[in-house]
Amino acid sequence: MIPNSDASWQDARRGMTEIGAATLIFALWHSFLCSDGAKNRARVVFGVRRGAAFYRAFFMAQSALTSGALVFFIFSQPHRVLYRARGWKLCLGWAGQAGALGIFALGMLELDQAKFLGIQGVRDFKNDASIAEAQAQGPELEDDGAIRASGIFRYSRHPLEWAPALLLLASPVMKTNWLIFDVLTLVYSYLGALHEEKRLARQTPNYAAYQKRVAFLFGKPKF
Repeated sequence: MIPNSDASWQDARRGMTEIGAATLIFALWHSFLCSDGAKNRARVVFGVRRGAAFYRAFFMAQSALTSGALVFFIFSQPHRVLYRARGWKLCLGWAGQAGALGIFALGMLELDQAKFLGIQGVRDFKNDASIAEAQAQGPELEDDGAIRASGIFRYSRHPLEWAPALLLLASPVMKTNWLIFDVLTLVYSYLGALHEEKRLARQTPNYAAYQKRVAFLFGKPKF
């Protein structure tokens, strides 16, 4: 049975502590798998081509499983309702969440879906073709290494990082079990964006110019 909002404040605080710990473990595990060290280790264990080809697909599959487990754990913890928006505030929350979903959709449209999901890597392995690393949360790169600054990536360097955070924070209902998760997700999104920028800066010298033209969060492009 999933606990409801009638839990005592003591139980709600305990739930927040356990959710915070679980979220940090999830973030550390996710960050480890995003690291060059983990990717290089996969290439050593499974072979250079096989490790490079299947790593993205493995990463996406485990992300879905661990994210689902974390969400289930959050829902299973005792909690209390902190606020429940009504009237125009309710409409504003829904509008914010709809906007977040729209931003995420626009960001996904600019990415190579097969590469993002790891499908292309598996195809390339089977076809004995060269295997290119997927652009996780950043804009796609052209064959010559140029940044494909199109669509939503003309206004934000990390729309796929900010959209989920906005979706959570714009919720018309906030409970103690979601509050700690939302705060940690916002921090992790920021740190993840910084990590992604370092990786892209290593991959292409054009990224520094892209950083100067496009806002980190959101803004008018300087083209």
